[in-house]
Amino acid sequence: MRLGVNSRLDTLQAAILLPKLDIFEGEILQREKVAASYNQKLSALNILATPYIEEYNSSVFAQYTIRVEDRNAVQAKLRERGVPTVVHYPVPLNKQPAVKNDTVLLAIGDRVANEVLSLPMHPYLETVDQNLIFDALELVVGTTK
Repeated sequence: MRLGVNSRLDTLQAAILLPKLDIFEGEILQREKVAASYNQKLSALNILATPYIEEYNSSVFAQYTIRVEDRNAVQAKLRERGVPTVVHYPVPLNKQPAVKNDTVLLAIGDRVANEVLSLPMHPYLETVDQNLIFDALELVVGTTK
C-alpha cells in the first residue's frame, strides 16, 4: 500500500525557512543575473538551445537547462573537467508510466529528452565558476563560428 505525502511544514521546518523569505527576492535576482551571464556566454557555442523566457514572463531558474547533441558524451567530458551536470527530464511525457502509449510517437519530445542537460545553477555561482563552466563547454562542444 502506498501512503500519500503530507506536504505541510512542521514548526521546525517553518522556522528554518522563514528567514529565507527575507533573502528570497535577492536570490531570484542573483539567479537571473547568472542566467543572463550564461545566455550571453553560451550564445557563441555549438549548443542547440538555451532557456527562452518571453518578455512578459520571468523565471526563478531553479535549473538552467540547455540542449546539446550527444548529451551523454558532453556530460561525461564536462564531468572529466570538474563540471557537474544533471539530466532533469530524461523521459518525455508520452513515455511517462501514467500515460505511456507505445502507439503515440512524439518525435520532438523524444529528441529533446535525449538532448537536455542542466548546468550548475544557484544564486551564489561566482563569475569565476561561471567562466570555468563556459570554458569547459567551449572545449567540449566548440563554437558556432
